[in-house]
This record gives sequence, structure tokens and C-alpha cells, in this order.
Amino acid sequence: MNKNTTINFIINSLQESLTILKSFGIDKYIKKLTSSRFISLMIFAQIMEFESVRALSKHLNSSVDLQNAIGLESASHSQISRKLNSLNPNHMKQMFNQVVKDAHIYLKPNAVKSSLGNLYMIDSSTISMCITQYPWADFRKTKSGIKLHLRLKFCDDISLPDKAIITNARPADKKQMDNLVISEEGAINVMDRAYVDYKKFDIYCEQKIYFVTRLKSNSIIEKVQTFKTEENSVVISDEKVLLGNLYKLN
Repeated sequence: MNKNTTINFIINSLQESLTILKSFGIDKYIKKLTSSRFISLMIFAQIMEFESVRALSKHLNSSVDLQNAIGLESASHSQISRKLNSLNPNHMKQMFNQVVKDAHIYLKPNAVKSSLGNLYMIDSSTISMCITQYPWADFRKTKSGIKLHLRLKFCDDISLPDKAIITNARPADKKQMDNLVISEEGAINVMDRAYVDYKKFDIYCEQKIYFVTRLKSNSIIEKVQTFKTEENSVVISDEKVLLGNLYKLN
């Protein structure tokens, strides 16, 4: 989704999402940096790829156009940081779900269709944090961290966030696989090798859940059949294999 398409979608979706925020009553007694203004400001920061809250604050304080657009004359970086810390994650989760729903409606059902079928990408990103400030986010001895598990739905020319789960950084990615894998007919789940779980793969095969993943280097593979590939094809090889050691299974 390019920036122009993104901005057009945000204009169509933002009003309904901000209505959700107002229904929580979280802006009671707040006159300046309301949640709706804050969300608008953060969306702008994301689109423009600001690297810090301080840079965002500096731009807001010097841009009359931005001030007029969101109805906010100024905000210090400390004010923005405090607002960010005060937001309830559950409220943001509901907003995320609403935006995902709006995105699918905006792009129309027949547009949200990959030429390969319903193609989903599952992956995670680890965000390191200061251990003294976030001791609850179990990760390593010297630092804390959280992990964002994300499922993207691929279309012909864009991809859409479809589901997000936030956990502590320490648990393995595959622990969230059942929560992210799509079982609907025609869906293909694409995962990195951090999600390799042979017992779980057996269950998915029995349930006819389709998936693609990279194998680990120590995987045991027995070739059953080799299929011919087209000349000059990008496909290096096409083979039917048995995964695992059959002798150990017997």
C-alpha cells in the first residue's frame, strides 16, 4: 500500500476508530492532547517515518499545516511520551481490530485475493527494552523485551495486517502458531523456520491445513519422487519427500 493509498484509507477509517476511543471515556477532563489528536499525530509520525518522539514534537511545533489538521498547536516530547504510556493496550487492540475490518471493506473482498489463493505470512519481531523499567517483560539477564507476533494477509499488490499478538520475548515463536495459523479452505500459511514443529505439522497435515516453511539444516529427508521443472524456471527442484526418520518411528 503506497503512501497516497494509505492516507486515503486512513481518512475513511479514522473517524470510526476515534469514535471507539471516545466511547471509553478516556478523555474526560483532557482538553489539549486528547486521544483522538494523539492517534492522529502518531499516524502522521508513522507515515512520515519519524525516528523519535522528540522529532515528532519538533515538527508539530513548527508546522502550521499539521497544527490545523489535527487541532493541536503544540506538544512537548514529554507530553507525547506520557500520553503514550497512559493508553490502555486493550483499547488500542480494539482500534486495531476495527482498522483491520475497515481495511478489508475498503479494499473489497475480491481485491483481497492473492493469485496463489489466500496467502498468509506469519512472523514475529522482538523489541528490546530496559530491564530496570520493564522487569515484567522476561527476556534475558541484561535486558527485557516483548515479541510482536503478526499475521499478514497478502494481496496482489499489497499486504494487510490480519492479526497481532504481543507476548514476552522469551517464549519460542512456535508457541503462538495455533493462534496464528489459518485453517480455512484455500489458505496457505507461510512461516519461517522458527515455527518448525514436526508434531504440530503432522496435526496440520491431518487437518488439511496448508503451510510452507523453511526446514532446519539438521532435518532428515527421504526423497520419494522428483518432478520435472520448466526450463529456465526459478524453481530449483520439485520433490515429494518424507520428513523424518522412518526407522526410528518403527
